[in-house]
Amino acid sequence: MLPATGCEADAVLPPLPLHAATALLDAHRPGTTTLGVPATLAQVRSILRELQQLAPGTALVAVHPCFRSAHRAALAASLLNAPAGGRILVATPAVAAQLQADRRLVALDGGEAATGGHEAPVLNVLWRLRGSEAAPQSAELCPAPPVAVRKLRRERWLWDRAAGRWQHCQPSTALPAGSIVRLNAEEGGYDATLGWMPHARLTVVPALTVD
Repeated sequence: MLPATGCEADAVLPPLPLHAATALLDAHRPGTTTLGVPATLAQVRSILRELQQLAPGTALVAVHPCFRSAHRAALAASLLNAPAGGRILVATPAVAAQLQADRRLVALDGGEAATGGHEAPVLNVLWRLRGSEAAPQSAELCPAPPVAVRKLRRERWLWDRAAGRWQHCQPSTALPAGSIVRLNAEEGGYDATLGWMPHARLTVVPALTVD
């Protein structure tokens, strides 16, 4: 729990997403903020999806750095004031520690270890309709775990800063720290509520109209 005056002790979340979601709902009380802290970004998404099915009328928020910049700003602002009816937050560990210390989100800048504490999301991805060749814009960028980006079995393009153009990626193409990777919006991979979702298949609405 994160009541307005401080924090209460949290129970350990069960490992299965459905069981964790059920435990959070059992612990939640109207008018309070209940905080769930699974170990990984993937678990945050899975638990939120279960909660969406179990409690469609409850205010639910996924809290992690792997959102596009406009969504990160809106999320950070929303955390400063809890709704009167309360809410359930499911956060990755470093962001949760920040919330518990400050009772607000200081930053969502992509600097957190989003894959279970072992690797910071030092790559950025963006989604465009096929054929878009315009240079990347900051508002489009979404921090993403490098391992997950490298494992994607779909078309990818790497922004070549020196040449000022997109380079089509082969399976062996290196993606160094700081890379910007373009994905086809039609192939999915992002959700406005859950953020980076590599296995999602719904078309992503591009953040900008370019070209």
